[in-house]
Amino acid sequence: MKTLLKIPLLAIVSLALLAPAIAQDTPGLTITWTTALAATNPNGGDGIAQLITYTPGLRPSPSARPKGYTKFIVQCEYVSLPSLTPIDVYVGPPTSPKEPYGKFVGRMQVVNGNGSLLITSPRAPFVTKGTTVWVMAHDTMIMKGQF
Repeated sequence: MKTLLKIPLLAIVSLALLAPAIAQDTPGLTITWTTALAATNPNGGDGIAQLITYTPGLRPSPSARPKGYTKFIVQCEYVSLPSLTPIDVYVGPPTSPKEPYGKFVGRMQVVNGNGSLLITSPRAPFVTKGTTVWVMAHDTMIMKGQF
């Protein structure tokens, strides 16, 4: 009789312990911020800056990425500069006279009027609401946008 009682009791306790683990199997969270970059002079063009962050769920499935990631993307089009002209990207508020446009985060080159920059974790810049993105060529601002 004791054995017959122990088996169902063990099954009930096992299910009770398993229920919270099943409830925590939540999907990951993806956040995407996009801002337009506006030309500030005739050499400018159109562009966007985008921040994509992924945070895994509490119990991600084996097929999911085990860790989160961050991607920072800047794309410029219709830039009136010769091909192979370097374009610098700065992010954040100005921090000092040495960094009047914020922190330098990367460099891209113009190819047929276009340029792209992709920075992934852990080098992706920290971005919050109000963070500014400057796109510069030869110390001249060509585009600017704000998240």
